[in-house]
Amino acid sequence: MEIFVDEKEVAADEFVQNVMGRAIAGAVSALKYVKVDRK
Repeated sequence: MEIFVDEKEVAADEFVQNVMGRAIAGAVSALKYVKVDRK
């Protein structure tokens, strides 16, 4: 995962990547007819 702020890359360790991934998966799973495989 790459995170950019003001066109500069911000380092994201494994914890940040997991948090962001789960937040996105949660938002998508709230949509109707979308199935998310959570690991």
